[in-house]
Amino acid sequence: MFIRKPVAATVAGLFIVAGIAAGAWAADGGAIIPPAAPAAQGGGILLTSDLLARMTAATREMQAIGADGAVADDDDDDGVSSLAQAGARMDANPKLHAILAKHGLTGQRYIAVMTTLARAGAAAKLAGTKWASRVGGGAPVDPRNMAFYNAHKDEVDAFTRAMGMTDSAGEADRVTQEMRSIDPDDFSDCVTLVPGIMAITPLAVRGSSAAPPSSRVKLADATADLAPNFNNLGLRKDFTTMADEIRRHAYEPRLESAAFGTALNDARQWAAQHCKGKGQ
Repeated sequence: MFIRKPVAATVAGLFIVAGIAAGAWAADGGAIIPPAAPAAQGGGILLTSDLLARMTAATREMQAIGADGAVADDDDDDGVSSLAQAGARMDANPKLHAILAKHGLTGQRYIAVMTTLARAGAAAKLAGTKWASRVGGGAPVDPRNMAFYNAHKDEVDAFTRAMGMTDSAGEADRVTQEMRSIDPDDFSDCVTLVPGIMAITPLAVRGSSAAPPSSRVKLADATADLAPNFNNLGLRKDFTTMADEIRRHAYEPRLESAAFGTALNDARQWAAQHCKGKGQ
């Protein structure tokens, strides 16, 4: 394939979620792909049928070269770690550069158009939800590009097929429906909450070894730092309480605090109700 594995995965992720959720680990350990870097977001690009047709034609030719082994693969799979680097690598490859130039494109332009299309698709699919303003990390999406995406589904599908992403449309629809059912504030809180609970829970396990005071103080500070990051006021209060109690009992053999236990249980119950739904 003309774009190496890490970039191909990022491309697929962009077409599925297009940078939604600001690139964090979900509660079940699954990854949300981070948004494209600002330089690769393609600001100012207006999608047209002619532009997408040239993108599709260039993609087919580049894929054919890759399938024939004409593109040297002397780098490790992690040689390209971002979309911006992918564009630069494409520009630096004489064969890819020639194909792109034939269709009036450059590697950087190709990546910018691709991410513009992905973000327009995500914005169109999530219009009317709280997620809409978070597509691409909150960067505005040109409504004309959203309209183009909605009006030219066959052309968009032809491009994704040319990239070898034959299942992307169905997967994007599935993920979109799941995302529409999730409050982004809850999702954000789950991303912060789950690892936070994992770090704190050992202190509440009966029979666990006593942590040294210095370790408890550091954990108290980290817990306090997490508290204001929650959207949910109850979670802010719970983590503030736990931080205070960990610090207050830092020099005792065991953390024996009813207030700590209550706050931890409250946080766990919130997680059970909000962090195990579809897509989380």
